[in-house]
Amino acid sequence: MPDPTPVSVDTPNVLELQFIVVTVRTDFLWRKSDGSVDFHWSDYEIIVGATVELLGTAGGSVTDSALTDSQGQAALETSLVPDGDYIVRITPKEFRNELAGPKIAETDTVLPARMYHPLDVAVKLSQGLIEKAAIDPKVKYASLGNRKQSKWPPDALPTDHLPIDLKPIWMKATRAATAGTRAIDQIQLFVIHNTGADSVAVATIGPDINTFLPPGKAEIHYLMDLNGHVIKFMRDRTTAWHADGKWKGLSTNDISIGIEVVHKEKGDHEYTDDQYEALLDFIDRLFKAYPIDKTQITGHSDVGTRIPDVAARQGKATDLDLLDGDRDQDPGQIFRWEKLEEKGWGMIPQSVTLGAAYGDLFSSAEKVVLATNDHDAIAAHPPHKAQPGHFGGKDRPDTPGNPIFEVQSDLAQIGYSVKANGTYDQYTERAVAAFQRHFFSGTRRRKADGKVDKETAQMLKNVIGTP
Repeated sequence: MPDPTPVSVDTPNVLELQFIVVTVRTDFLWRKSDGSVDFHWSDYEIIVGATVELLGTAGGSVTDSALTDSQGQAALETSLVPDGDYIVRITPKEFRNELAGPKIAETDTVLPARMYHPLDVAVKLSQGLIEKAAIDPKVKYASLGNRKQSKWPPDALPTDHLPIDLKPIWMKATRAATAGTRAIDQIQLFVIHNTGADSVAVATIGPDINTFLPPGKAEIHYLMDLNGHVIKFMRDRTTAWHADGKWKGLSTNDISIGIEVVHKEKGDHEYTDDQYEALLDFIDRLFKAYPIDKTQITGHSDVGTRIPDVAARQGKATDLDLLDGDRDQDPGQIFRWEKLEEKGWGMIPQSVTLGAAYGDLFSSAEKVVLATNDHDAIAAHPPHKAQPGHFGGKDRPDTPGNPIFEVQSDLAQIGYSVKANGTYDQYTERAVAAFQRHFFSGTRRRKADGKVDKETAQMLKNVIGTP
């Protein structure tokens, strides 16, 4: 049987498929002025199983969707997508529509290793390729560009690749699920730290993530990056070992929430505007969640005492009443407590008259400075003789009252760990220095020397609020 006569068929070309590839990874980058980025976490993570969708900008239907694979990549087909504006929506498996704060992890019965906030990226497509891409500048938990692509935007546009750096709002610390819990009304204090990255040229978040995640290392409830992004590591209602010490006679760790801020401590390195803006928003959310006295915000330097193992390594005796001014000086005198004071938060200095406070020692023309070895008058205790009051390095028998005891009592009333015994001892010197680091910081900055001069005496009364 002869072969059939060939039939001539005029068919269009088969459609050539077009895709854009979205890569979703966790890292923490710092964008340089030339558009390139440095990545600041050596243990960056690929985000697997996140849903990636392409949607119309006006609440349109999903054009295509895919899950990120083992490389954190999802391919979206754009073959038949008209030119125009779209949304690439990224929704990780463990997502929360909240920022790090009191609404994250507190009620979870099982704590995941990571939680993320979903992300929308605005893209402009032209012939199925990305012509423009942008994330809302208010978003701190994500950025364009990751280790898959070190520069954004790339030199040649359009592009078929959208690299997303999605930062967690929760990273589960080792003791997050097992740390001791406390009642909400036991949370009475916020303690601000800085990371003290003094061994490197620029402070970055990476080393601190690796400090707060592994077992047996330091703990913190929250960590804030240079751009203001906040990560939560432990529930607020659990006790984190972040600030061994005392405040108002109570164990600081038992009553506080710890907030660590990425910063290079030594030198004149200002905190970023993003950090202050984020910190004010973050503290506001904490205040709305917990019934804390709004004056009760301190720095680590206000509360930090000698940690037993640290003291042992230094050959020093453990003393959890003695402030450790050698080690705990954060958030430092660069930190602008005035930013919080403007919101009505923290221990806000008033303007009071010093008057005859502290034995009227600071009203004379003579410059008196209270320091180590000064003491109030000591009554006779046979065989020891009575001793007159010794202030400013010399005996002053006519000084009324008990100036040293008054200084110590004022420091204790504010909250500092100090022994009210009428003798200007090491406890007093450390407490005065801590007070000066806090209240002579920012635009009020001056040396914290642990001595009470007239300016320090006046500030003490200003903080107490009465002469």
